[in-house]
Amino acid sequence: MDPALEKGLGPVQAWLTRGYDRRQDEAELRSAIEAVLKTSTGQPEPDPWRQYAWTTALETLQARPDLAARAAAAAVELTRDDPDSLPADLLDELRLTAHRQPFARFLFALRGELARRPGYRDAIAYANQMGQLRRLDGLYELLAARAARGPAGLGAGVALAGDEVTVGGDVVGGDKLTLIFNLNGARELPADARQLERPYLEDVIAVCSQLSFEGRAREEAVAGRGSGLMRLEQVYIALDTAERRRPADRQADREGRQRRSLQAPELGRDAPDTRPLSALRAVAEHRHLVLLGEPGAGKSTFARHLSLCLAGARLDGPDWLQRLSADDLPAWPLPAYLPVFIRLRDFAEDTACLPAGAGQRGEAQHLLAFLRQELQKRFDRPTAEHVQRLLEHGEALIVLDGLDEVTHPERARQPENMPQADQARRVQVAEAIADFAQVRFRRARLLVTCRVRQFLDEAGRPLPWPARLGDLPAFTLAEFSRPQVTDFVTRWFAALAGQVAEPDEKRETLLRALEERPELAELAPKPILLTQMALVHGYRKLPEHRVDVYRECADLLLWEWERLRALGRGRQAQSADDFIRALGVPGLRRDDVEAALYAAVFAEHAEGRKEIREDTVRKHLTAACLAASGWSRDRAIGPAQRFMDEWLRDRNSLLIPAGGDTFDVPHRSFREFMAGRVLAHTGYRAGPQADDERWYEAGPRLALEDPAKWREAFRFAAALEAKRVRDVADALDRLWPARRGPVAPGRADRLFLAAEVLRDVGPARFRDPGQKRAQEVYERVERALLNLCRDTTGAYPDDRPRLTSPQSLPPATRLQAGWLLSDLGWTPPDLDEFIPLPLSRKLALRASLRERGPGGEGSLLFAKYPVTNLQYARFLDSDDYKDESLWESLAVYDHEEKDRLPIGQEALKWFRANGGPARRPNYWDDARFGAARRLFPVVGVTWYEAAAYCAWLTRRWRDLPELAHLRSLLPDHHSLTFRLPLRSEWALAAGGAEGDRYPWQKKEQEEPQTATEADIRLYANTAESDLNGTSPVFMYAAGQSTRGAMDMAGNVWEWEANYHDNDQDWIALRGGAWGYNRDYARVAVRFSDPPRIWYTGFGLRVVGAAAPVSPSSVS
Repeated sequence: MDPALEKGLGPVQAWLTRGYDRRQDEAELRSAIEAVLKTSTGQPEPDPWRQYAWTTALETLQARPDLAARAAAAAVELTRDDPDSLPADLLDELRLTAHRQPFARFLFALRGELARRPGYRDAIAYANQMGQLRRLDGLYELLAARAARGPAGLGAGVALAGDEVTVGGDVVGGDKLTLIFNLNGARELPADARQLERPYLEDVIAVCSQLSFEGRAREEAVAGRGSGLMRLEQVYIALDTAERRRPADRQADREGRQRRSLQAPELGRDAPDTRPLSALRAVAEHRHLVLLGEPGAGKSTFARHLSLCLAGARLDGPDWLQRLSADDLPAWPLPAYLPVFIRLRDFAEDTACLPAGAGQRGEAQHLLAFLRQELQKRFDRPTAEHVQRLLEHGEALIVLDGLDEVTHPERARQPENMPQADQARRVQVAEAIADFAQVRFRRARLLVTCRVRQFLDEAGRPLPWPARLGDLPAFTLAEFSRPQVTDFVTRWFAALAGQVAEPDEKRETLLRALEERPELAELAPKPILLTQMALVHGYRKLPEHRVDVYRECADLLLWEWERLRALGRGRQAQSADDFIRALGVPGLRRDDVEAALYAAVFAEHAEGRKEIREDTVRKHLTAACLAASGWSRDRAIGPAQRFMDEWLRDRNSLLIPAGGDTFDVPHRSFREFMAGRVLAHTGYRAGPQADDERWYEAGPRLALEDPAKWREAFRFAAALEAKRVRDVADALDRLWPARRGPVAPGRADRLFLAAEVLRDVGPARFRDPGQKRAQEVYERVERALLNLCRDTTGAYPDDRPRLTSPQSLPPATRLQAGWLLSDLGWTPPDLDEFIPLPLSRKLALRASLRERGPGGEGSLLFAKYPVTNLQYARFLDSDDYKDESLWESLAVYDHEEKDRLPIGQEALKWFRANGGPARRPNYWDDARFGAARRLFPVVGVTWYEAAAYCAWLTRRWRDLPELAHLRSLLPDHHSLTFRLPLRSEWALAAGGAEGDRYPWQKKEQEEPQTATEADIRLYANTAESDLNGTSPVFMYAAGQSTRGAMDMAGNVWEWEANYHDNDQDWIALRGGAWGYNRDYARVAVRFSDPPRIWYTGFGLRVVGAAAPVSPSSVS
């Protein structure tokens, strides 16, 4: 116990043990709440919607003692009126998520009232002490970071005298305190301490700065600092996470504005954009966290770059910290912690440090013993003790890389329950991490990396890790955006200057290929594949498919790397073929040696070993020499050993010396590729007595039995055998056999693997009419994906909703099925359908429909779906997009829907100022929101762009084969005018705006028109679904409006054709969006923004109105 807190804890303990008088405590709490309500709660002149929500929440607090108690507990802990400190579950239950600031003020006022009451006074005093210590702890880190930049970096309110820093109230944040810190060590270490660190830091820099395909030993890397080889810091770009945030300046501006809508809060006048949270900012904001990612997403690269820059700053000065920046973090805000990088698979393999016995819990002492052992192996005792001392003092950042790569050290001895043994070992390692970080070394900062599939279940929840680790904040790395792809390619070829011919031309040709070739554009957002494409393109022709990228890259790293490295140093190198001939083995070819190396990797992979043992490589190389020459085994060993010593250790970068008579590969995915190639070519045998299995027999079985080891290898095997469509169909038939009934949630991962194999092989091969069985398998997988995504049974589009519990079938699982459907090229047959919408004569007049329209007198065609990226791309590809007269023709309706007002000059001015013909919707190149997501709603469009799309449709709809069916709906001598829907039309398509209802709810229902958090996840993509982005427009079948329109609630706000109110400056939107809670998805809720504004949640839908034209115009 901290001595500073002992005095305050006594009264709290007495209060907790005095006994609980429910009636007395509830009455006292209700009295405190009522006292606060009699005074101002900081709610200045709320509009009706805010008043309604606020009043309802306060009435709920008074009526429910359980919620009142939770509010009181939150108030006790609230040491300042900070809205970010409020419990999210309490806000959600009170439906005050959009009212954080006033609720924080209310709770802070309640805290002041409770502080006058004996039952709460001591608890609040204790919380104040705890809060002050937490602020001082954060302040120390801030000052240490500033002091690292020297006296000029300390800022106002800070005085530096020798090693002491005096801080006034301005820096503390308003507290009237004067604090003195001794920053000796944070600002600059003594000379002897710096000397102790030097060998350690040089080692960290050497190991972390080399790109993994360099293949250099640690000693060579240390000696080669500053050499001409490409280094990580030359090509690294900041990585983002999948979480998106609104910039702080816009959030503050938003909260300070008075809301204008009469029925819902608005987002604000400035661009209501969100942006990704960078991985770097996530690390800076959280003392402990888990960084998740798919294979090759950059988890280890991020960890190594962070370690490299921190080590460089401690060794060479603060200039290294300038490399630690991102879009949302211009400068690293923390000190240059000592980086301690540990590969968790090495820790798990060490049974001396981490016992492997059943029931043995992992503890901090096990991880500490491993760290001490590794330090003592490479450094002298004083250096090792210095590193451990900094760790204990909280001056280190511990990077624990690859929790997913942990396997049981005795895996090979118990193959029958490998996955269970591996998971048990991972839990043991996680126990050690949790004890280390949150018990023994709480002040130290901690970063854990792991693959997504080995950390989260299908619902996105942590697997059964120890509670303390499962509660750590986890962030998933996002794929590269288009600007990030361009930035990486530019950096890559700049670093290759002098090592390849014409690097600038190669950069431009690669960027052009990524722009023009969709098959490559799909791969580019994945960092590992983009790296390989850049590597291959520097020296060879760029392949088209994922598996070919790996094949070319593996070939280059194994056989060409020495020649290329020598070329970069201005010298000649012996070719691989010449070297193999020089071994003197008759008949031995390069292909024989390569097959032997791949077989060695396969053998170790099958046994579950992380490194490739030298003995295994020697064994297979010797066998290759024997087969080629007919020599005796003793004679064949010599050439095999020479190849290992001279080629593998010095001249390649695919099988890299890993120390301890072992080899490793640059990235785990290379091991999986090599294992997949052997599986495809030779099949699989489970043991000496087992029968041989072909790849399409063994692959599905292995992938299901041990997905962590075989899933990706099976995908590679199928892709390598893509031309043998019948074999691939056989494999998929075993993976996803024909059966009736809906997809069980527990079998979703099996279905996803089948779909990924189809995507890798190429869906077109399975649509060949000559391949009947393959066609049947493809349709089976497609149908299952549709039913899973839409949570339905039956054939699309007549399938029926199942309304499966979100706990059993999470929205994230449904979304993944939608992603795969989009990737496979499936398109809803009704994507371009319109719904006849009968209008009253009053509404028809308002919409200027004077003549008979399609479907009856005064009717309108209402698009069934929001406009998708696939549909919007047609507009961007047309010549009309560049035509300024189209933009000049735009008009908007007044708020009463009577008059059309010209707005074309404003639209044209905006179009010219924002790129003109080169303009694309914001996020068009974003991997999560843009063109790659064909069947997702287009987002990032302003009202000008939405209206221009409609104007283009009016011009060209007769030329679009997708809209040919509309001609049959038109009377003679009529054409269609497309535009955005009016407010009344949108509400009518949603089933009517009367009452507090959602689009799928009938007006005559007697029950209150509300939806719980669980309910809304069945019907719409709102914030409750936790998807953090848009979803396919066809996903929520149960949420179809009573008129038959899809996605009228959630997913994206839809621009309307009319101004919001009489001010005639903001234009209306309807429907809610993925980042907003369920209240905003009600039909009655209206929203508005200026026509120039774009956002990740702004999209559009169109309507078609019939108008008479002359016969010549129709033709």
